[in-house]
Amino acid sequence: MSNTNNILNEINDDDLLAYVNKNMSQEERYDFEKKMNDNAFLSDAAEGLNYLSNDNKLNEYVTQLNNHLHVLTQAPKKKRAKRQLIVQDWILLAVVLTIALCTVAYFILHKKGIV
Repeated sequence: MSNTNNILNEINDDDLLAYVNKNMSQEERYDFEKKMNDNAFLSDAAEGLNYLSNDNKLNEYVTQLNNHLHVLTQAPKKKRAKRQLIVQDWILLAVVLTIALCTVAYFILHKKGIV
C-alpha cells in the first residue's frame, strides 16, 4: 500500500498532460522521461495518454473516469451505512423498562418469600 502511495505521489497530472501535449521545455521533458524510466506506472500512463490524441476525447475520458470513480467510492459507503445498527429510541426505552419491571418484580417476589 505504501508503495502505491509513493507512486501516486510522484505523478503530477499537470506534468503528465504537459508531456503528452509537448508543452514542456527540453530540460523538463528530460527530467520527466528520467522519472518515466524509473516508474513503469508513469511510463504506461504517458503511453496511454499518447493514444488519446484529441484534447476533447481526453477531457471526456477524464470526466468519465472521475464519474466512475465517484460511483465506485460511494458504493462502499452505502453498504457500510446499511450494515450499521440503527438504535431507535423506543427500542432502547422498551429494553430499559423491561429490565426495570423485572427488577422490581424480583424484589417484590423476594420480599414476599416466593422466590
